[in-house]
Amino acid sequence: HARRGASLYNGAVVGAMIWNNIFSTQFGLLNRIFEIVGLPELTHDWLGDPKTAIWCIILVSMWCGFGYAFLLYYTGLKGIPIDLHESAKLDGATNFQIHIRIDIPMLMPIIKVNAILAVIASLKMFDITKLMTNGGPFQTTHMPLTYMYEEAFSLNRYGYGNAISVSFVILCLFITYLMNRFMKSEAGAA
Repeated sequence: HARRGASLYNGAVVGAMIWNNIFSTQFGLLNRIFEIVGLPELTHDWLGDPKTAIWCIILVSMWCGFGYAFLLYYTGLKGIPIDLHESAKLDGATNFQIHIRIDIPMLMPIIKVNAILAVIASLKMFDITKLMTNGGPFQTTHMPLTYMYEEAFSLNRYGYGNAISVSFVILCLFITYLMNRFMKSEAGAA
């Protein structure tokens, strides 16, 4: 049977909590490393500075999605027949040429899937932003869903929050349409 609250601890939530501790101003690992190596002037309020907070959010988001993307690329590389590499070597191709002319074209469907997943993940990012900065500092890390959540549930503007969510769905559908159209035109050109 399922444990109560088990869905609360997904990978992004755990990742955000870990990185929140790494970027912590007082006890953070990153600032502590700078102090240990003799660079205390580089210590910083990483999540409190509008210039660095969004980059911290992007780093954590990439870190959380890296494993899945890597697994897709790895299985794609394992699916490329070794005969193609061997015959290219016999024809005098270098490793770089093999990667450019064989591996990347064979991985193109996986590259496209990863691109779509990355765009979708960036659009629907809520948990990392909510846990690490709550949309701050000075609302520089607000994402569409954190903004919608704040308007609807913190400010009790349910109609406005609903309008934001409907606009967000329309935006996602439009981006999905554009990506599908682009990928079909790329497939037709190949």
